[in-house]
Amino acid sequence: MIEKISTQTEMMNRIRGVKENYKPEADQAVRMSGIGGSDAGVIMRVNPWKNLIQLWDEKVGNSVAPDLSDNEKIRWGILLEDLICREYTTRTGRKVRNVNKTFRHPAYPYMQGHIDRKIEGENAGLEAKAVGLRQQKFWENGPPEHYRIQVMHYMAITGYDYFDVVALVGGQELVIHRIDRDEELIAELIELEKEFWEQVQSKTPPPPVTTAETALLYPTGESEKVVYLSTDMSDIPGKYSKLIEEKKSIDDQLDALKTRVQDKMKDASFLEDSEGERVASWPTYERSTTDLKSIEKAEPELCEKHRKVSSYRRFTFNTKYRRENA
Repeated sequence: MIEKISTQTEMMNRIRGVKENYKPEADQAVRMSGIGGSDAGVIMRVNPWKNLIQLWDEKVGNSVAPDLSDNEKIRWGILLEDLICREYTTRTGRKVRNVNKTFRHPAYPYMQGHIDRKIEGENAGLEAKAVGLRQQKFWENGPPEHYRIQVMHYMAITGYDYFDVVALVGGQELVIHRIDRDEELIAELIELEKEFWEQVQSKTPPPPVTTAETALLYPTGESEKVVYLSTDMSDIPGKYSKLIEEKKSIDDQLDALKTRVQDKMKDASFLEDSEGERVASWPTYERSTTDLKSIEKAEPELCEKHRKVSSYRRFTFNTKYRRENA
């Protein structure tokens, strides 16, 4: 059983065992004071787990980043970092050392970060990762894009020429990738981070680019409030209607192909080609669910006591208006 540690900062100190190895970026106050390496991929919109509105919401203090103190992946990543770095030295002959400070860009001090290691005798750094089996496929052609952007951010604030990214993949394969300095990409990153930090300072949210972001920005609607469709948006309902029809046609075609294959498989769980390569799978799974209707009927008072009310917004285009403007 893993001991629960109260804060992420405490977890970092306890795991590392010595205070000088603690990464300041893990501290909430430091994260709030600027833009760190893990934020860069979000700002470039290549991070698959966080969007720009979520990051902005955290930086302005409206929300707090999730507490990762009991996250198994984070814990093992920290425990394995020293081992991964030592193995990097063994395989490459390059010595590395800790740099116990927060780097800041000389012109834009809100751009900050704490690197894993400095490569001795080189104007370069090292970033160590422990990659789980589920993420292994994303490392086949090098580090995922958000990690590339992360080390590009580090090169922007350190002035380094390159970073090596060393990753222990699936607990049994060590891979090393070199990422060279890209001045054009760094310039783009600096401009985007500058724009984002101005939005944080002015508490002006970035323009949303996905419905997930609009849902975060505008979680509730005023029941009687009306706005009017501008002329530059008058073609959107019609375009939306046409795309819905195209999507339905594609969905029907996909379903027809899927049906043919399932009818061929019948009660078989797998489909293979003549060379034994697996083409499709259709296994049976079991899941356990709670029958809420029967509980409400049997224990209505208990259900009422634990009832939780939440709100959401449902977006629809008026069907008649869509058709008339298609």
